[in-house]
Amino acid sequence: GTLLFDVRNRKWSDEMFNFFSIPRSVFPDAAPSATIMGRITREIAQQTGLPEGTPVANGSADNSAAALGAGMVDKGQVTLIIGTAGVISACSDSPLPDEKHRVLCWNYCLEDRWINIGVTQTAGESLNWFKKAFDYENKKSSGDIFSAYDKETADIPDGCDGLMFLPYLNGERTPYWDSNARGVFFGINMKSTKPHFIKSIMEGVSFALRHNIETVESLGMAVDQVLAVGGGLKSPVWLPVLSRIIQRPINTVAVPDTGNVGNSIIAGLALGEFASVEEATRQLISIDRTIKSPPSEKYEKRYLHFLGLYEDLKERFASYAES
Repeated sequence: GTLLFDVRNRKWSDEMFNFFSIPRSVFPDAAPSATIMGRITREIAQQTGLPEGTPVANGSADNSAAALGAGMVDKGQVTLIIGTAGVISACSDSPLPDEKHRVLCWNYCLEDRWINIGVTQTAGESLNWFKKAFDYENKKSSGDIFSAYDKETADIPDGCDGLMFLPYLNGERTPYWDSNARGVFFGINMKSTKPHFIKSIMEGVSFALRHNIETVESLGMAVDQVLAVGGGLKSPVWLPVLSRIIQRPINTVAVPDTGNVGNSIIAGLALGEFASVEEATRQLISIDRTIKSPPSEKYEKRYLHFLGLYEDLKERFASYAES
């Protein structure tokens, strides 16, 4: 995220520090996630209530910790996170930089592992936007938005009777990096009802996630397993839709807060509580369910229209932003 780290060699890049004229001394040393960085001092112990001398592990950022907590340890595994944004993290045993700059390549929280990351900017946030903008009945409800819409969308056919959604309400990150892109409902017709709009949002976000997965695959990665976490996966409607669109089984895990599980694994490795990350995941992570939906010919056709619609509107987005 800083443009200053040498991802391949896992160290700060002197070349980049010199290029930006930034003194190296303003950044801390970089260390693997499962490294003991120090211990709780007396002052911090008094402020926090933690025992003095407690070892402190380096730990990991949220997305990597969540992926580890879902069980992503081997190359070919992909973790999908559907929260405010939609994030895919794909694990590899060597760096796979994207020369076309579509997706990111970062170090993972495990040594000798890298991840390619794709982000669709407004995933669950698209449903929250719809609720606030149009759903007056549920507007003041503080309940889980994903569960609230399940019953309403259960009988809507795949493809939403011709309605399609581009989920670019706040621009789009990967693979387009287009701040001018905007949300679009396409194909509104006399059959379009509130549940059609809701399910089309689920489908549009799922198409965007598939596009990111395929972008990672174009770098030479073979996707073997898909793990999924996040609020959106509470929906029994959205999960099968997502499985049909990405054309793969989706595994969910028993403990939903995988970020805490991931950092617990890292702390255990740092303290020597686990002999290996494989041992840790065996003890702490279990697959809750597997959703395997048959491929949908309709979704295959709609996916091509989804990709084409953005290409048709790309220049229009840019010129409209300047007007």
